[in-house]
Amino acid sequence: MHNIGFTNAFKGELYKIFGNKSFISLIIACVVIFIVFTLVFDFAYSIMNEALDTVANAGTEVDEQEEASQPITQEDYDTAIRLLEQKLEDLKEELQEAKPYQRMADRNTWAVKSQIALLKYLKAHPDVNIDNVNYFSTTMTGLNAESYVIFMLGIMSSVFIIYAIVIVGKSMAGEIQNGTMKMQLLRPISRDAMVSAKLLSSFVVTTGLFIITTIILCIVGAIAFKFSGETYLMVVNAEKVVEISSGGMIVINLIGYIFRTFAFIVLTMCMGTVLKQSGAIALPIVMYLLADEIELLLGYIYIGYIGFSINTAWTMALTTAGPVLNYMNLYSMLAISIAWIAGLTAGSYLLFRNKEIN
Repeated sequence: MHNIGFTNAFKGELYKIFGNKSFISLIIACVVIFIVFTLVFDFAYSIMNEALDTVANAGTEVDEQEEASQPITQEDYDTAIRLLEQKLEDLKEELQEAKPYQRMADRNTWAVKSQIALLKYLKAHPDVNIDNVNYFSTTMTGLNAESYVIFMLGIMSSVFIIYAIVIVGKSMAGEIQNGTMKMQLLRPISRDAMVSAKLLSSFVVTTGLFIITTIILCIVGAIAFKFSGETYLMVVNAEKVVEISSGGMIVINLIGYIFRTFAFIVLTMCMGTVLKQSGAIALPIVMYLLADEIELLLGYIYIGYIGFSINTAWTMALTTAGPVLNYMNLYSMLAISIAWIAGLTAGSYLLFRNKEIN
């Protein structure tokens, strides 16, 4: 009987999401954002192309010997690596003497370690054409199709995460507050199944939005800007370098955004069992929008590494910029994120199971 209840509850939650005015508002907002920021990117793309054409047609005569790029030798790599290693040691000494907030905010050590790893990789792989190489990013890598997709995904992810928080907050805290939940629980369904239906429906809808958006962006990007075909170097934890394609970079970013969205869905669900609708929606949104600032504050007392929001942004550990706190890494961020998700999920079930609903 409970299985039948869950199926009906899941369908009911999907119906409520798609039939709600907020979903229509989301679609309209997405269309407006898509048009505006595509035009912004296209404008930047046009300006860059005009600048390149101007340089190409300048008619400046350059000797072939000067024009030809000089190959980078092994000695050049060794010299650059030694200089960066010395800079890294100097930074470590500075950080040891720095105040807590200076240690927490300083990303220079991560960036230098990433540069050293990249140089060592290029030195060991002379077959890699450095003129056709870019670096993994969660923002933009240049004016091309993959950069357009990542640029737009970053913007749309904020919209989808906030939307997910709103629909989950209304679904749990809102329905408890207005008495709708009491009526729903009169049906042959357990409280655990009700939580599962709400979690799954929210996740399915937002994941679908991400996937459909990514497909549309790839099509538009391929037509308007063209994929560069470049090889991207991804630096994991500022140590290991991995070659990936432009498609691989897009997929990793997509997975990261979906993962983070699910984390905020679970967070909002758990808060919705104990807070009113306004608090269950407002608090997660603040945590999302002020993630960096919150982590830096936690860094003052050396507990920044256990923060919820910033750890869910684990793709930052795959960039040369690195996470907000310089002692974080991919593995700790994933482990802590999963622990948060597991704890909040268990908390949602336990709190709702024992919740007195009037």
